[in-house]
Amino acid sequence: MPFMRFGVSGKPLNYTAGIGYTVGKISTDIAFSYHGNLGLTPAVSIQIAL
Repeated sequence: MPFMRFGVSGKPLNYTAGIGYTVGKISTDIAFSYHGNLGLTPAVSIQIAL
């Protein structure tokens, strides 16, 4: 099952976005945010339900 996510935080204002996919007990997610010094910053997660 695919999914999308979006987020906003304040002080300083920051936006995030990501996509993910779940198959059985395994879920993966990749997200991106923008950092003032680092630029576009990716993050990846893999989750396994026990």
